[in-house]
Amino acid sequence: MSVFFLEFIRNMYLGIDDQTVVESAAKVLFSMAENIGIRDAQAFHEKAKVDDPVAKLSTGPVHFSYSGWAFVDISPESTPTPDEDYYLLYDHPYSFEASSWIEERGSVNFCTCFMNAGYSSGWCQESFGIKLTARELLCQARGDAHCRFLMSQPHRLEEFCQRYRVANPEFFPEEG
Repeated sequence: MSVFFLEFIRNMYLGIDDQTVVESAAKVLFSMAENIGIRDAQAFHEKAKVDDPVAKLSTGPVHFSYSGWAFVDISPESTPTPDEDYYLLYDHPYSFEASSWIEERGSVNFCTCFMNAGYSSGWCQESFGIKLTARELLCQARGDAHCRFLMSQPHRLEEFCQRYRVANPEFFPEEG
């Protein structure tokens, strides 16, 4: 869907540059998926009678995988706590979005998993009762080994992403 949505934006707004097309489509797809993630989490938590925030979070990767979005591997360095220090680093070893981009376009020069990031942040913010957002740092469609995401409260996301880039320069040679 994201491949064709970008084409839709490009065709609807002739003359806008590629970066604006990607940014615009990314915002819409992220927001749409975030709301789906919130609603899915609400329904799942209610049906499963899960109340504990960590238990709610833990059901997410299983549901996410089962529904076909992606497999999820959560990094042990993650600290999913309902406060300012919420930090979730996770991989999608297989992402339907990255696979779609690779199948349709080969490799691209940007991260493509807008919906995966949105859905994950929606599920997690519903689980913890705090506003969260996610960003894809590495993407298979861009040629990276896997799709890696970082999630935190919105006002801390840039800080955490920058810390991750500094601590892992081997993944970001263009920034070095």
